[in-house]
Amino acid sequence: EVKQNEEISIGKPKQDVCIYVVDEDLNELNENEIGEFLISGKSVGKGYLNPSLNKNRFIKFKNEKAYCTGDLGYKKDGKFYYIGRKDKQIKYNGYRIELSEIEKAFYNIEYVEKVIVATTKNDEGKVNKIIAFVKGNCEISKQELKKEISQTLPEYMIPRIKIVKTMPINENGKIDEKSLLEELNEGKNNRNDN
Repeated sequence: EVKQNEEISIGKPKQDVCIYVVDEDLNELNENEIGEFLISGKSVGKGYLNPSLNKNRFIKFKNEKAYCTGDLGYKKDGKFYYIGRKDKQIKYNGYRIELSEIEKAFYNIEYVEKVIVATTKNDEGKVNKIIAFVKGNCEISKQELKKEISQTLPEYMIPRIKIVKTMPINENGKIDEKSLLEELNEGKNNRNDN
């Protein structure tokens, strides 16, 4: 369930389109539950030019052609809110990890207002750190958060935690991950921070 104060709506669908929020088994979710956006209606195209890409994206849903967007979000009061991509999958220490699963786990903690999970890479281009940038709706500590998240996630998915007072927003109205990572690197140059 989502608990965010600074929500940015992507709006409502036009009249000839339906948007659903579904889980991995294509079950429609309730308001405030995070899932994938599914679009159906007359505006949905026939598919990609490369037919091999169509298999898991263009499906039948409620007897209509539908498109699985790969975008995660939730519905509240008839409006839709985007929170990230479903396919933010990485390989880390031999494990395949969906970064959005880590984000979902943080959003289930009542005092977490906003979170974005990012990665850093080594010189060979391999992920060497997973970092959760977390904004709370009250005073929180890394230790508290780590204890809470350890009850939900396996050890290999537990990220380093960086508590932030604000989340920078980019031109598209999304959390500016790049800016957060740059701030983190500047902070590391000035002090020893994990």
